[in-house]
Amino acid sequence: PRSKEGADIRWVVGDARTYVARTVERFDLITLGPLAGGAPGPGTRALAEDYGHTVEAYQRYLERLNPGGVLALTGWITDPPRGSLRIVLTAVEALRREAPSGVGAGLVVVRSWSTATTLLKPRGFTAAEVASLRQWAESRWFDLDWSPGMTAPDTRFHFVDRPVLFEAAQAA
Repeated sequence: PRSKEGADIRWVVGDARTYVARTVERFDLITLGPLAGGAPGPGTRALAEDYGHTVEAYQRYLERLNPGGVLALTGWITDPPRGSLRIVLTAVEALRREAPSGVGAGLVVVRSWSTATTLLKPRGFTAAEVASLRQWAESRWFDLDWSPGMTAPDTRFHFVDRPVLFEAAQAA
């Protein structure tokens, strides 16, 4: 199918890590969404293995991106914030290994009331792209927890007791 802008779109449903290991294709966007069916209950994922969300897996996804491509990783917001926090820290480590110079400009974290999405762009986000992302997030009532040059989280809609995703991105 084509998007309304005329771009080719192809959805691949399945294990992302296995797929990128078997293909030589390159992508403008690779996205991994949260588990289907809503946020998991307490302890339901505690013992589950997830090889699709490791530093090495994220590196493979980054390798499959076209120049200027973006990796989008979405996780559920939980209390305490384990999964979304893990995604941010794991993503930064993968970006550091794949594109060391891209870490400062290549990370954006956007949060809703139930999910957080971490965006990685090895070549870095431009100022215009960050402004566009900020405008997009605000128009949809998302908070921007991290973007290049940010000194404090841009919380306008979904207030949290502590800005742990901002703190994690800042520390990483």
